[in-house]
Amino acid sequence: MSRSIRWLVAIATGVTAQRVCDAQELPPLQGEVRGDVFVARGVTVHAGAGVSVRAGQNVRISIVAGAGRAFEDAESQFSARVEVTGRFLMDPAFSAKWGVYAGGGVGLRKERSDSFLGVLILVLGAEGQRCGAFVPFVETGYGGGLRLSAGLRQGLMGRR
Repeated sequence: MSRSIRWLVAIATGVTAQRVCDAQELPPLQGEVRGDVFVARGVTVHAGAGVSVRAGQNVRISIVAGAGRAFEDAESQFSARVEVTGRFLMDPAFSAKWGVYAGGGVGLRKERSDSFLGVLILVLGAEGQRCGAFVPFVETGYGGGLRLSAGLRQGLMGRR
């Protein structure tokens, strides 16, 4: 092979390899902090943190952990949870002032016993306009009782 053909092959291989490697990059993680109130037999209040990953244009998968206190009959005790949820965003590109989403998932909660209780989760929520590096959100739903949540998610460039 001539020297110029070898150079062209080397350049083409380098460009192609870079595109293949770029296609294999993991999507960025989106951190969040949140406060949650659960209302069932009593009231439970949790502070939590989580991380989301983009699973499609409109879909985000989240893992959230939280801990706090469960209050029932003038007593309180430690409470904790871990959840995996998916949410479908109606406006992933920030074209509206508030981006509505719906989602669901599963979780494990520890309250009133030494064992964990599995829960199915359904949520409706909305994300607001980006404020600096964060996007505020509010959500309500059901999963082991009525759920009310609010918090901040890390803003990603050009999308919710």
